[in-house]
Amino acid sequence: MVHALLLVSLMLGFTRCTSKIDEQTPAPITTDNTATKEPATNTSNDIAYINTDSLLHNYQYVKDLNEGFVQMANNNRREFETKNKEFQKMVEEYQNKLQNNAFLSAESQQSSYEALGKKETELRELQERHNQNLMLENKRSSDLIFKKITSFLKEYNKEKKFKVIFSNSGNDNILLADPQCDITEEVIQLLNAEYSKEK
Repeated sequence: MVHALLLVSLMLGFTRCTSKIDEQTPAPITTDNTATKEPATNTSNDIAYINTDSLLHNYQYVKDLNEGFVQMANNNRREFETKNKEFQKMVEEYQNKLQNNAFLSAESQQSSYEALGKKETELRELQERHNQNLMLENKRSSDLIFKKITSFLKEYNKEKKFKVIFSNSGNDNILLADPQCDITEEVIQLLNAEYSKEK
């Protein structure tokens, strides 16, 4: 589920024309059967496509960002659970005192009740803050991935000179294509090689 969150905004199709390659930006694609295909070798083709699902699944940079996102989500969950346990303990203590007439005065009861309300508000705000931070991190990661891939494709296409590079996700966009137009594996290998040098 968290992995899906990270990848949601990346499923944008990316169409590239060499005449506008500096103005446009591509987006990732994938298909289940691309792992068995040979990298495209026919560089005389004017058109190519990338399977976004496969690219995102096999690109180490995406895996590393997703791992950080999962860690952040887990840390948020643990923090919330700790605070929530504290709140539940306060609720139980309040209820016990109320049932046993243990409050020394109406003011003391009111003070405890207000403390519970404050704690509940803090919990709600913490959860909202966590959700907001996760959304921002998801967008930041998606933007980084998109920028990295499009920047790579710009350089990659200086040599390949494809007029168009399509994005294909689960065969949604391309119904039929020559396997030689599929550059997914080659792009994945080159992206991972480039990323390993940066690490």
